Order: sequence, then structure tokens, then C-alpha cells
Amino acid sequence: MHEYSKVDINNSQKEVFLEYEINTAKERVGRYKDVLDAYAKISNEEKRPIKILDIGGGGGHFSAALSQHLVEVEYEIFSIDTIEHESWSKFSEISFIKGSAFELNALFDKNSFDLVFANYVFHHLIQDSYRKTINGISFVMDSIKSILNDGGTVCVSEISYNIPKIENLSSFLIYRASIIKTPFLAMIFKKFGSKSAGVGVCFQPIKKWKYLLCKSGFRISQSHDISSRIVRIILREHVFNIVATKGQDK
Repeated sequence: MHEYSKVDINNSQKEVFLEYEINTAKERVGRYKDVLDAYAKISNEEKRPIKILDIGGGGGHFSAALSQHLVEVEYEIFSIDTIEHESWSKFSEISFIKGSAFELNALFDKNSFDLVFANYVFHHLIQDSYRKTINGISFVMDSIKSILNDGGTVCVSEISYNIPKIENLSSFLIYRASIIKTPFLAMIFKKFGSKSAGVGVCFQPIKKWKYLLCKSGFRISQSHDISSRIVRIILREHVFNIVATKGQDK
């Protein structure tokens, strides 16, 4: 049995993530309008609630925006995060759970969700080595597949730095640099805007993110690069959404 460490965020990350979450929740829900509308139709036709899980849901603002979009639909929304947030008490329509993405199989039954969201979660699943981090990401993807119903959907938002010819090497180097805990070096990285300095990030090339999802048994149905052209050209940063569907278990 694989054992993975729970991922905790630092105070700099918490502040940035919460601000981003509040400011972008409705816009991010809008990116998946067609997926949500399709499940709303299923809910109405089958006379049953949509069951949704938001992994790494933070303060609950994204989950709350989902509930606002589904105002005419029956739903059950669960949000899981490693930190218990004060804002959880504001959203009575959401079921909040304090826990880790590595605990999904222990917390939920197999085939229990229609839709799972993982917004900028996978690159934060840092372990004590690069290989174990990749394996941990795959473990969570396998767990998502397990708790999804047959034909269920996972919606992924992720970041990639695609440098031609050295994509995999650049991902490894970013990981190595970001986990350095030496105070002086961590301070330098933070000066350049790295809120994860000393904690670590594991960005992967777009092809690798898709490969990992397919390796876990998903079929990619949508993939959209939503980063601006200037960011893609100058920083080589890509922010994208992937929608993938679980096939039937054999």
C-alpha cells in the first residue's frame, strides 16, 4: 500500500489562494457551463440530484458558485480541503470535509459521484521526491476514477510551463527549485513571486497531464488553453481546462 503525505499550504499560499478563489469563482464555473448544463438535464430527466465533489475546495467559494449555477437543479455538493476555513459556515448548502486528496477512497464509496472538480490541485501534491510526487498525482487520479460513477466526469484546471525540447526537464527543475527550504533561497524565490517557495510545485507539460489522466482510465473530451497569448509566448505559461470522462469498470 502506498503512503503519501498530506499536503499543507503556507500562509502566503493561503492568502493568495483565498483571494484568487473569491475573485474568480463565478468565472471558473462559467468555463464548465456546458458540462454543468448537461448534468442538469440528466438530473431533470432521471429525477435525481447531481452529486458533485470539489477537491481542494478552499474557502468554498467555487462550490457556492456551482450551487448558484444549479439553482433549478437538485444537487449534493461536497467540498474537501486540508484546512478548515472560517467561511465554511457561510455556505450551508455545501457539505464540507476536512481531509486530503489522498484520502478519497477512505472518505467516499466507489461510484458515488457524477462530477468531480480539481482546480489547480495536482501540482500541489508534493512528496519527498519527484518520482513519488508523480506517483502521488496518479494515485489521486486513480482515486477520482474510483469514486466517479461509470460515465462520470472530472474537470481539471492546471498550469504548465512548456519549454520546447526540454519540457520534462523544466518540470523537474521547477520542482527541485521550489522545494528548497534554505531561508535565503526561499526568500529570493518569493521575491520573484513564488508563493510556493520552500513548499514545492510540480507543473507538468500539457501532454503529460493528459497522459496521466488517460493512464488512470479517463477519456479526454475537452481541452482548452485559457492563458493569454502574450503569457504563453513570453513566460511559456499555459493555464488550461481539461474535461475527462470515466469509462465503465471492467
